[in-house]
Amino acid sequence: MKSIKLNSNKAISPVVAVALLLVVAAISVIGFQTWFNDFSSQIYTNVEENEINSLNTEIENLIGYDLYFKNGDNENITITQVKIDGIDCNIAGTYSEGISEIDLGVCLENLTNKNPEVVVYTIDKIYSKKIYLKEIVQRPSCTLNGTTITHGNNYSFYNSSTVSFGNTCSFESRTCHDGVLNGTSSYNISNCIVLPLNCSILGLSGGTWITVPGNSVLGTNDFCVMKYEAKDVGGIATSQVALTPWVSISQTNARTECTDLGSKYHLITNAEWTTIGRNIEALAQNWNSSIVGTGFIYTGHNDGNPGSILNSTTNDSDYYYRTNDNSSACDGSYTNYAAGNDTIFGQACLGQKRVLTLNNSEVIWDMSGNAWELNNETCNTASWASNAWIEWTNVVLSDGEKTTAGPIGAYLPSNGVGKYNGCSVDGRAFRRSSNYLGGEGTGIFTLDFSASPSSTAGDMGFRCTYTP
Repeated sequence: MKSIKLNSNKAISPVVAVALLLVVAAISVIGFQTWFNDFSSQIYTNVEENEINSLNTEIENLIGYDLYFKNGDNENITITQVKIDGIDCNIAGTYSEGISEIDLGVCLENLTNKNPEVVVYTIDKIYSKKIYLKEIVQRPSCTLNGTTITHGNNYSFYNSSTVSFGNTCSFESRTCHDGVLNGTSSYNISNCIVLPLNCSILGLSGGTWITVPGNSVLGTNDFCVMKYEAKDVGGIATSQVALTPWVSISQTNARTECTDLGSKYHLITNAEWTTIGRNIEALAQNWNSSIVGTGFIYTGHNDGNPGSILNSTTNDSDYYYRTNDNSSACDGSYTNYAAGNDTIFGQACLGQKRVLTLNNSEVIWDMSGNAWELNNETCNTASWASNAWIEWTNVVLSDGEKTTAGPIGAYLPSNGVGKYNGCSVDGRAFRRSSNYLGGEGTGIFTLDFSASPSSTAGDMGFRCTYTP
């Protein structure tokens, strides 16, 4: 059998060659693509990691109300302060890696510079950047009851415009944020006042009362006092015009009559009496000259004509009621005349005006003259000079007596302030003003310690006070 010998040098046909080239090319492309994908993926990963690891810590931008700050560290960063054009934004805190959005709040409220410098302070570095703003964004403010509160600020609003004396205005601090006011809507009044004491509307026991402004020097707050000397109305101390004052009563019993009216009632104290006296002293219309310190303060019924204690009238304009000055010819003008060694009130008109006025326009009767009036305290010889009747200008009274019980001015008895009769025995009762026979010794500051707490007299009465 004849063998057939193949020729190894026989050429490949063009079709086969092309097919083989396509196969090789496909295999090459697939292999290269796989390699390239693996290579590029590794490159991108390395670049991304390198970018994060190489972020700079810096100020990015200021947009609207927010500052964008980039922390390129691999750990948290602590910001201690942020300033814009030197204005402290009161920002502090710890911020994580990456870009943080920081609300600058009220720091932008007064910003006018469109190219401000922003400075961020951290524990160990300071970052600064000038930023250009297309516009300055102002956060909307809040307006309530005529009061405007800028964003981020607060204001105390009240739930009432007034409260009665002795009460406290209730308020709530409300904060404005982007034009919206937080808090309770009922707290919507921007101002509240405590109404002054008005004794006439309190419904007090014991007749007619007036309001007395307090005196911080004497330690008194506003209080109520009987307008008239107390009268005995069925055994109840009553401030009224009818009847003559309740006299022939001891200090001890006068205290009881006042406290029997109820809680917070008491016999008038020395501080309260002096508070009234100094208020009267400082008001021109209580001086016969209408000039404070010139002439005299009106002294009430003090000349013994008529020779008795008087009742009052509801007509406060009839201030010479039942005195011998009670005529149209007598204007209360002051005339000095000599009688022995004394200078006393002129005879024509003794200034017996029985009504004195306080600076709140309240009127009080017979604070000087008519009847002695008991105060709540008793004296001791260590504190109250034991001299006989002396003037308030006497130097022995300058170490305390005048400060706590006398006039502010350096006035003589002829100025209508009365006199002082010292404490010779411990425990004597305070009594003030003198009586209808007091003459020159009568005055709103007259003070005498000749009666004991148990003493009674037909010319010695009292009046009560009420402290809310």
